[in-house]
Amino acid sequence: MELTEEYFNRLKERKNNAIKNTLFMYVLWQERKEIEKNTADAILSRAERMENCLSYWKWDVYKKNKIANLKVVSRCKDIFCPNCRKVAISKAIANFTPHFNNMLIYGYRPYFMTLTVPNIKREYLNEEINNMNNAFSKLWRWLYRPFTKNGSNHGGYKDRLFDGKGAVKVLELTVQRTDDSFFNLHLHVIIFIDKYSENDFRKYIPGGYHYKSSSFIYYSDADIFLQKLWKMAYDCRIISEFGDASDDTKDNYVCDIRELNMPKGIFEVFKYCFKDMDIKNLGISKDLYYGLKRKRLRQGYGMLYNVKVDDSDSDDCIENYLEFKDEEPENFIHQFIEDMTEKYRDYRKVLIYKRKKI
Repeated sequence: MELTEEYFNRLKERKNNAIKNTLFMYVLWQERKEIEKNTADAILSRAERMENCLSYWKWDVYKKNKIANLKVVSRCKDIFCPNCRKVAISKAIANFTPHFNNMLIYGYRPYFMTLTVPNIKREYLNEEINNMNNAFSKLWRWLYRPFTKNGSNHGGYKDRLFDGKGAVKVLELTVQRTDDSFFNLHLHVIIFIDKYSENDFRKYIPGGYHYKSSSFIYYSDADIFLQKLWKMAYDCRIISEFGDASDDTKDNYVCDIRELNMPKGIFEVFKYCFKDMDIKNLGISKDLYYGLKRKRLRQGYGMLYNVKVDDSDSDDCIENYLEFKDEEPENFIHQFIEDMTEKYRDYRKVLIYKRKKI
């Protein structure tokens, strides 16, 4: 993999956002250090790691070939660091994609599902994420598990429109445009299904006018079905009450399911949990910090549960980039991203990526 000048420029831009988030974290540490010492120490440690992220670069440099091969780079791996968050997303996509391809080989069809809830006050973020996670676990049981004869809510729903075989749930949140004291939360889900009818996914039911997109909304039977199930799961109802659930979209939360466009659709689902541009002040930063603490942003279900790194190695190697094959590299250590685009501007920079064996 070649690391271009544009790549390093993007690193620098994201590093600036990381510094802004770090400053908010230092202020939060100052607030808590006299009240909760253990919490304050943890916040300080995270802030220091973020501040020092990307401050250590170790390269094998081939002067005759003018090639620099990246061996080690320090990363804080913090969710509030845009660079490390980008790496985590790329790794998640790389980990899941081979398993997605296997699901296609099995004959399961990929769909993109969006599940929403009403906007919430920012201070309730932690509680709301827990509610959504519990609701999704219940929804997944109804779509995935075999149903029992007595209709127990511990099993699947016997009249479901399709069978869920595997899914990946990703949390996404944004700050409400008109009032930044509210968060908008929704789940993006890649779900592979079986035993379905394509007619159930045809969008023909009028759903009103969407001013943001300047277009009319149409729902499918699968959309309406999911809206009812999702609202029931969120309200902690049992599946035997499905017949009593309202068919009116105004009584339920908006849900959408449509065929996934692979591979582009995968990037749309995984692209971010929150936007750094939304962290406009200390209050938003604090609510995100406490609301996302110890939360899993991505979770696999069914056949995609507990996905591990694929155990195949990359075919890439440094010899593919060397004109003079017998040159031995020298080790160089740098502290600044700028070194890559200034001191070593004329060098071709590469990263030889090797997957770890499981």
